[in-house]
Amino acid sequence: MGMRWVGRAAMTLALLLPAAGVAQVVTRVELDNDSFNFWQAPKVRADREYSQGTRIALLRPSTGRFVRRMLGGPDHCRSDAIVHDCRMVSWAVTQAIYTPTLDARRRQPGERPYAGWLGAEVGALREREHSLHALAFGIGVTGPASMAEPAQKAVHRLFNFQKPQGWETQLPSEVAMLASYRGARELVHLADQNTGMRLMLAPVWTLQAGTVATDATLGVQATLGFRPPAPWRGATNMRGDRWSLYLRGGAQQTAVARNLFLDGSTFTTSARVEKNRYVAQTDIGVGLRSPLGVLEWQVHNRGREYRMQPRAHAYSTITFALR
Repeated sequence: MGMRWVGRAAMTLALLLPAAGVAQVVTRVELDNDSFNFWQAPKVRADREYSQGTRIALLRPSTGRFVRRMLGGPDHCRSDAIVHDCRMVSWAVTQAIYTPTLDARRRQPGERPYAGWLGAEVGALREREHSLHALAFGIGVTGPASMAEPAQKAVHRLFNFQKPQGWETQLPSEVAMLASYRGARELVHLADQNTGMRLMLAPVWTLQAGTVATDATLGVQATLGFRPPAPWRGATNMRGDRWSLYLRGGAQQTAVARNLFLDGSTFTTSARVEKNRYVAQTDIGVGLRSPLGVLEWQVHNRGREYRMQPRAHAYSTITFALR
């Protein structure tokens, strides 16, 4: 039921944007999980807080008038120009799972509640050689309709993990919305033309508003390696048969006004915790880019998000993008 609803929402939202003009579609998949913390022994890897996330997105260059008016840029987005300046439209489906630290049938005082999110998103972005501007709007559901409970239980059953016990107390079903803007601007670009080694440094920022979250994030990202993409770019700026091997790193600070998964449901009474207004995060990872796509693994160490959270939480992301 929840997946069908999100699929219909994605199709409806997609119709709001004009058809794309160039057939270079990029498929991008992001998998978040604390089970991907490969430096830890499997038995000690956490299964808590932001426990799991899946995001599947399609990106396609666009010549649509509406997108051009929002983001500017050239009238056309030919494949040989994508590296330098290109507008794109994106469609995405996301599922996220949040769990407390203690796995118990009754939620303990100060523990975040079990919660799930299933949403569809439509967006427009402009990637230039030295900057990024991206707008997106998402709508989705929480509660049983998010299908977070059966998804987590199925994974635990498949890998013989302990069965989760507290989903009976998850946040209730509710329709929620989110609008976002994110950007980046390269400030440092050092390159050795003979070896292909590059160092890039860029401030990045994100603004979000809606019933899912309202917050602002400011940070910095760096990339070092052999012919690497810019910190915010992926498979869309591949040329010819080029290969890249690179390291990524970054740090950010978020000011939080609202977080549905901590503050509780918007329109009904539900479990909640006292959130922290400021949350820091550091990231580090490695990436490989080929003519077929991009593969990355990143580790995120996110600070305590609520007052009674025992410790900071580390999780990892595996990303691959194919065109």
